[in-house]
Amino acid sequence: MQRIYQWFHNSTRQSNATTKSAVIPVKRTTKLPAAWQAYSTLFYQSKLKALVNNAWEAYKAQVKKESDDSPTESVGDTESHDGTSNGGENKCKTRLLIQNEVVQAEYRKEMPEVWAQVEAYCKNLKQDKPKSPEVEGAPDNAKLEEYRR
Repeated sequence: MQRIYQWFHNSTRQSNATTKSAVIPVKRTTKLPAAWQAYSTLFYQSKLKALVNNAWEAYKAQVKKESDDSPTESVGDTESHDGTSNGGENKCKTRLLIQNEVVQAEYRKEMPEVWAQVEAYCKNLKQDKPKSPEVEGAPDNAKLEEYRR
């Protein structure tokens, strides 16, 4: 009987935790991407995709050739999910790691005009950061009190 009473007491009344107004709508600011990441965002489809695919295929062929040439590995040298072997040496790279290496190398080779374009893209991202509710507009005092509560 006590459990039924507690269930009705907890389930039928409105609490602060279940109301939408009790949650303060805070917009989290995000970090700006690194310059090479912004470069990848801007130029991946047009310039980098083919280079990354070629590097990935070359790496897979190299790993296959090395695995064909080497004798059978012992059970203790199996690879883990993060690409490192139990023996401590790095046995394989992921496609994302290859992609990051290629993008960083290509970014270092680019002309200053492209660097300026990437910098402008990052500045644009920085200017478009979300602002707090108090700064966006002058909300009425009731809304501010609701946020503070």
